[in-house]
Amino acid sequence: MDAIELLEHDHRMVEQLFRDYPAAASDTQRRGVVEVLIRELSEHAALEELMVYPLARKVLPDGDRLIDRHLAEHGGVKRSLLALDRLGRDDHDDTDRLRDRLQGRPKT
Repeated sequence: MDAIELLEHDHRMVEQLFRDYPAAASDTQRRGVVEVLIRELSEHAALEELMVYPLARKVLPDGDRLIDRHLAEHGGVKRSLLALDRLGRDDHDDTDRLRDRLQGRPKT
């Protein structure tokens, strides 16, 4: 599997995790989904930052601006992942709040 295939696979896996979260039968299973989501998104971001973004900076028109924007978005996702990781097993975020945290929307 090359890097692009791996990144596409990661996207599909994360989409599946978002579907798995509300379908989980218990709080323990939901927390398990969150833990896998944190790991997968962290690995995905690292792969993009180490392998894709340096090349994209060089070959894309306006690559520096585009990649800087993506890195800023990654910073927001990383902060959200940290917040999710800090939630205890007894914290009950519903699916919308989980997605909101990952997309950088304010908590309600």
